Amino acid sequence: GESSFKENNWVFTGGKGEQKPYPLTEPKIGDIILARTGNTKARGVGIVYRNDYSSGEEIDLESNRIHVFWLCKKDVDADACFPRQGLSYAGKDTVSAFSRCYPETFELLSYWSGDKLANHSTDSRNIILFGPPGTGKTYSTTRKCVEICDGNANEKDENHLRDRFRELRDEDERIEFVTFHQSYSYEEFVEGLRPNTEVNSSGGFSLDPTPGVLKRIADRARLSDRPYVLVIDEINRASISKVLGELVTLLEEDKREGADNEVSVTLPYSKAFTLPSNLYILGTMNTADRSIALFDTALRRRFEFVEMPPEPERLREVDGVDLSTVLETINDRLEYLIDRDHLVGHAWFMGCGNLGQVGNVMRNKIIPLLAEYFYDDWNKVRAVLGGGDHFVTRKTLSPPPGLEEDGGEDRYRWTVNKPPYSKEAYEDLIKPPSKLESSE
Repeated sequence: GESSFKENNWVFTGGKGEQKPYPLTEPKIGDIILARTGNTKARGVGIVYRNDYSSGEEIDLESNRIHVFWLCKKDVDADACFPRQGLSYAGKDTVSAFSRCYPETFELLSYWSGDKLANHSTDSRNIILFGPPGTGKTYSTTRKCVEICDGNANEKDENHLRDRFRELRDEDERIEFVTFHQSYSYEEFVEGLRPNTEVNSSGGFSLDPTPGVLKRIADRARLSDRPYVLVIDEINRASISKVLGELVTLLEEDKREGADNEVSVTLPYSKAFTLPSNLYILGTMNTADRSIALFDTALRRRFEFVEMPPEPERLREVDGVDLSTVLETINDRLEYLIDRDHLVGHAWFMGCGNLGQVGNVMRNKIIPLLAEYFYDDWNKVRAVLGGGDHFVTRKTLSPPPGLEEDGGEDRYRWTVNKPPYSKEAYEDLIKPPSKLESSE
């Protein structure tokens, strides 16, 4: 036990006959171990160089070990309480407490690991990704969830990221995903009454308190030190103040469970409730639906807003058409005619390999979005697309009999042309407007 730890370069947990499902096989070579005894004493910081448990053999807590190279091995009384959970992932508060116990060691670790630990300890717990449609908010959300849960997502390709996201959501149950809408309510998000018809055999029913999505994941996170993430898609579509109710206060990091200014609220149908410090809330919002300026003021103070702007520089040339310039030109005109909240993202063009695919994106994604932006003012749609007849055409409609001399404005039938569109169509789109020369 104690003497073995002091004399050797290994760590262990539990003891003879221990049956707790600690994730003993998960520490890999290069992982950082934060050793502690009880919930207040830090013992040291080390790096794993061998894990006896990873062989797949039956776990023997008496002989198997996680072998570490100690960067610092010194007993320090921590100024915070650690969770009593044997081997577990270090959450934000645990990392912060250890960094205060061993500041010089953590400076060295941050330098070696590219600030992996530092980033994990300073990430905001409440984040909203915002931007116009097609800027990759869904992909960025997936990546951010994996990054929060695993500490790093830089080495994972897109398919690996999606697989890991599904694993964290479906198997580990560390990610919950919900989409807000106009009728979304407090009862669905926090807690409400649901009918229970299994009370007796007489056909009656009772109304029982039922936890909503936030309370469910908060209760799971409270039992662990590992990070959990609640993803709220289209967070600006619901009435935020009605959905969150009194829980708005709990979102602040210094009001979370275990923080200096911890606050608890009493839920309508159950008991006192706090928001655990290892629960992250990640929201997304389309600025085309609602400007960030209109977002609830109380919520704006409690969230970190990360803009997801269009990135035309990420697009390449396809069959001689410079997609980067095409997108940049469209967005310049949109910002002039409307504002920077109503632009077009780059993500829709990312997978295009020929003009046929580019044309499908233009017809099925871009042009309908432009029509929505301009409330079916097709003259402006055509102006954004270069002003010609390559993408949309119009035909003058004849007035009904008897109204020929009415003197009203001409009426048009607008038609979206079928792709593929020619290379010249895109060249005309990006062509600057001609300027009339004036003479003295």
